[in-house]
Amino acid sequence: MIEFSDKRKGDISEMELCHFFLKEGLEVFKNISCTGLIDIITFNNETNEITLYDSKTILVSTRKDGTRRIYAGKTTAKQKEIGIKVAALYEGKLYSGTDYIGVNLDETY
Repeated sequence: MIEFSDKRKGDISEMELCHFFLKEGLEVFKNISCTGLIDIITFNNETNEITLYDSKTILVSTRKDGTRRIYAGKTTAKQKEIGIKVAALYEGKLYSGTDYIGVNLDETY
């Protein structure tokens, strides 16, 4: 298996999110710069809803009791002010929030 840098993992996560949103029927607009508050903008043609996203890569931790938790980075104060959501995919499912992503998967090994 190829090992990637954190930046490359972030690039891959961002492209996977774009692909996911396209498959959901949304118009997708991606920031072409490596900097900025917004990574992805989606537009729903049916509802005219615009959503701003900061793409994150999911991290998985396993607790001593065997339960798993996924989490991903926080939004900045400026991102919160503008209404940007964090978004990430894990096992094909979208996780999103206004502050951060933190979900107990309640699965044991």
